[in-house]
Amino acid sequence: MKRPNPLESQAGLTLIEVLISVMILGIAFVAILGAMSTTIIGSALHRKQAAEQTIIRSYAEAVKSLPYQPCDPSKGPNYPDYQPPEDSHFDFGDYPGFTPVPPIGSAPKVKYWWPDESDEKRGTFEDTCPDLDHDGQFDDDSGIQLVFLSVTSDDGVVESVEVGKRNKLDDDAP
Repeated sequence: MKRPNPLESQAGLTLIEVLISVMILGIAFVAILGAMSTTIIGSALHRKQAAEQTIIRSYAEAVKSLPYQPCDPSKGPNYPDYQPPEDSHFDFGDYPGFTPVPPIGSAPKVKYWWPDESDEKRGTFEDTCPDLDHDGQFDDDSGIQLVFLSVTSDDGVVESVEVGKRNKLDDDAP
């Protein structure tokens, strides 16, 4: 029996087979790398959203704890000023990369409850103080306000919340 000569053997991989294998492995590697990248980006986004929600809720709780400030247009456009006080546990300095809208020192947007003429339990929130006594002076207070708070991250993502304020001393408020 004749032994096969290893130099004459036809067994083995051709160049085409090796190139196809390398191409398949390359495509798989790129797909796995892309999936990992997407996961990292999604995780970072979720972390930032969770931080924004925590900050806006803390901000809202600080504003809710402030006493009710009745509508008084004679005190200027920054009244009522529902800014967390200096001695509160909430401070935007604790959250680098996040800023309130409007910035600290400016009053947040407040809308005032205008009760419906026919039914005081119905109505709308408006930008001006209501004219409850119909004297043409929009200087009355219905005892209910809606305060708009927002936080913006350094990459422009905004998280907002509305806080209702009610004058607890006003028993006639709807």
